[in-house]
Amino acid sequence: MKYLSLIAVATLFACNQERAKTDKTGYDVITEKSYVLRPVTPASGDSLETVFFNKQQEIISILQKGNFKAHPLVNDSLLFRRNNGKELEIVLPQPSDAAGKFSIIAFDPEKNPLFINLHKGTSQVEQYISAK
Repeated sequence: MKYLSLIAVATLFACNQERAKTDKTGYDVITEKSYVLRPVTPASGDSLETVFFNKQQEIISILQKGNFKAHPLVNDSLLFRRNNGKELEIVLPQPSDAAGKFSIIAFDPEKNPLFINLHKGTSQVEQYISAK
């Protein structure tokens, strides 16, 4: 009986629609076909940052050919809103390495966001753009 009452309380709490409505005023809301990146340049003399910067630029070129628009990161709190009404909230941590500093998130409102791995080639981006 004790477990039954706990399940009933948990069910009522899970169905509470007001709790699901969080305040989105601090979020950068993204609803269009775009890519999000931090506005940074490589540190002079750091060859690892230069490599990741060049990979970032190569991926940006592919995204732009696919009609994605740049969306510079203004706020670390992002809200991706898909055409079907589903939303994904993300709070980005501060980058801890060069790959994180030059990271890119591609977003098509018909799909889920793609967190682009700069260690991989461009095929992940090309596949994301061509997938229906």
